[in-house]
Amino acid sequence: MKKLSFFHTLVLISFMFQIFASRSISQWQTYQTPVQSRFSDVCVVNQNIIWASGETVVRTTNGGVSWIIAGTGLPAVQFYHIAAIDENNAWVTGGAFSGGQIFRTTNGGINWVEQTYSQPYWINGIHFFNANTGVFLRDPLNPPSNDTAGFFITRNGGLNWYRSLNTPRTTALVDHCMSVFDTNFVSFQDDNNFYRLTGGLDNPWQSVSIDSMGVYSTSSCFVNSSTGYLADGVGNKFRLWNSTNGGQNWSIISRDSSMSIYKLQCFANSPLFFVSGPYSIGVSTNSGNSWHYRITYPFADSISLGGMDGFDTTSVWIAGNKGRLFKYNLAYIGINQLSTQIPGAFRLYQNYPNPFNPSTKIKFDLPNAGKLSFRIYDILGKEIYELSEYRTSGVYEIDFDASDYSSGVYYYLIECGEFAQTKKMILLK
Repeated sequence: MKKLSFFHTLVLISFMFQIFASRSISQWQTYQTPVQSRFSDVCVVNQNIIWASGETVVRTTNGGVSWIIAGTGLPAVQFYHIAAIDENNAWVTGGAFSGGQIFRTTNGGINWVEQTYSQPYWINGIHFFNANTGVFLRDPLNPPSNDTAGFFITRNGGLNWYRSLNTPRTTALVDHCMSVFDTNFVSFQDDNNFYRLTGGLDNPWQSVSIDSMGVYSTSSCFVNSSTGYLADGVGNKFRLWNSTNGGQNWSIISRDSSMSIYKLQCFANSPLFFVSGPYSIGVSTNSGNSWHYRITYPFADSISLGGMDGFDTTSVWIAGNKGRLFKYNLAYIGINQLSTQIPGAFRLYQNYPNPFNPSTKIKFDLPNAGKLSFRIYDILGKEIYELSEYRTSGVYEIDFDASDYSSGVYYYLIECGEFAQTKKMILLK
């Protein structure tokens, strides 16, 4: 029988604290690659295989422990977008002038071959579903002439590309404006409309006007074919829009004047959202309703952020300059597996020490693998912390740091599958 507390029914809202780059408990880690140039984009194949592109290409096959330069033989230009499906097959786009060149490697970057297509122009994004099927979105020719955007498709790994004959007309596109959920749902947006392609890559595009909402959207992301999110930054004031009907209607769910938007990242069936701007990163644990885990890099730090990608919520990477890549490490909140022995029953222990200042340990037994939810509420029932991730069976311990909270009574809830239990803890400073 599932045990429910009254806190479990509360609506997700934010806890507001900042984590700065200089703090050792930061969930953002910096990885230095063998180069010193600026990266424009990153592609995460899985937790171990990550590619990044800029003036050259690098990749890792061990989660960032070591990196190799994989751009030998490429021309000396900036490559703005990258797509990869494994450690051997990758595609980059860029070019000194039009930004419309495409190169492919099938041997991990040892050799690259240029691919051709009709009317090359600036490419805003590229994605491959497998070794054969891929798509990219190209700027309209000679904007603002109201030319159609160039949505191209390949069925043979990029050897040949053909242009979608029904790509919508548009006047302005930005980098990373294309969002790909699967071959049955692809979308992009400009300063006036939201466009979606459903039911197959060769099907007709559909258009939804968003100009009446006063939106200049820059990035969108869908967690399924119905539920999507669209970010805009009118007047440098970040807003997040939500649609529950595949992009046919949109409504604002959050605003944050302190944030800028370059790329929005979300994942299927996860409330963990990411936003990157030129010098800032924001994280939401409640599907974009509020934003925290804020990092704002001072201009003096000379940090410039680019594209963002993730395999799951534990492997989210952002391209940086000076040969740096930034990774969001969920494990830094301190969930440690003490034992792989399967417990006989679910049990949540009292935190120790209690009362505590500023950190405490929360132990629990997990008899079955599943999606784990860990939440903390204040005395008024307001949720101030939320974490969801998949965990195997075993004995775990959470190191919770409350340095950013005031003294008082708090409640912590752990839920997994049919099990849920809440206990009280006291913070005394």
